[in-house]
Amino acid sequence: MTGLVGAVIFGAIGTIPWIIVGILGWFVSILGMVIGITANYGYNLFKGKQGKIKAVILVTVMVVMVVGAGFVTQLYELFKYLGSEGIEDVSYVEGLRFIVAMLQEDSSYMSSFVMNTLMGVGFGLLGSWRIIKASGQEPAINQLKVELVK
Repeated sequence: MTGLVGAVIFGAIGTIPWIIVGILGWFVSILGMVIGITANYGYNLFKGKQGKIKAVILVTVMVVMVVGAGFVTQLYELFKYLGSEGIEDVSYVEGLRFIVAMLQEDSSYMSSFVMNTLMGVGFGLLGSWRIIKASGQEPAINQLKVELVK
């Protein structure tokens, strides 16, 4: 359980570059890799169990964080637009409801959001594949310690 907490905390920290780039108006899907690497770091730092469950947790955290970062970026854009129209009394919940409604009703908005998310997850998996693949083994630092003791 502690590994999951660490992966979520550090995965959230890893979304910060994604959100900043999104706010600047760009999309850099390779930043999904940063989320995967930071989630792995947090998982190991919080002493999560090594094994197949680690891979499942890392992939899940990465997907959730990429989707969450996409929603945060869209919320920022929505509030920026509403502010330019003089509308400033919209809550975050109302903003999220509007985004979900847009996803359901506007196919081009939905396809853009889904493509950005899939590319982010794809690059995150590609960049983190070595880490995820090695999840069933002990971390390299532990292997090094064993070799030094021998």
